[in-house]
Amino acid sequence: MKSVLKTSLIICILALASCGKKWKEPTQVTFRAQLANSGSGPVHFTSGSIVLDKVTFTGEREQGENHVNIEKPFEPVQLPLENNSSGYGVSLDVPQGTYNDIDITIETNSQLNGSCILLTGYYINSNNDSICVQFNFKASDQYKIKAKPSGGKSEIVLVSGDPTSCVIMADPGYWFGALSNSMLDQAHVSWQTGQLPTIFINNSQNIDLYQAIVNRLSAGTQAIFN
Repeated sequence: MKSVLKTSLIICILALASCGKKWKEPTQVTFRAQLANSGSGPVHFTSGSIVLDKVTFTGEREQGENHVNIEKPFEPVQLPLENNSSGYGVSLDVPQGTYNDIDITIETNSQLNGSCILLTGYYINSNNDSICVQFNFKASDQYKIKAKPSGGKSEIVLVSGDPTSCVIMADPGYWFGALSNSMLDQAHVSWQTGQLPTIFINNSQNIDLYQAIVNRLSAGTQAIFN
């Protein structure tokens, strides 16, 4: 009888250990960047980039250790901001499980090329002329984003051996929503030989427009798990 109980206890312990190990198995999550609502507002955006040097995943799941916190620093890398998410990304291994709450924190870095966020597009002024627009944010910063599942799902399910992607959706339409057409009409336009007329918006040119946009950078960004 004692032998049977001892054997059963060993089986239970092994089963619990196996279960605990199972929920530590990783899922590869690749983070990419994409423009959202690039045609809304006074400026139509065509491309851009964001330079990252750290991604932090914080989540609550139903299995294993409920709270998961993973931080991955890396050499500064430039992710393209385009109208689709097929470009280059950075990857992070996350324990598998059913997550009902995930926060993604991204940190930008200007050491790679002197720019953290770069956006290019064009503006149609009151004379119906097309003017190039370039926004350049050079200060390193941190952005915490509440992640959402795609397709209206209520949970994000990560499965070991089944890589997934998380798309950082930057919304320049929201950022530039602080600007009116009249503000852009009155902006300083640079005329450089061999280049189209351009409104440069940065910390030294069109500073009033720059500050209005920077005040909105902490919002207007989503993280969507596919």
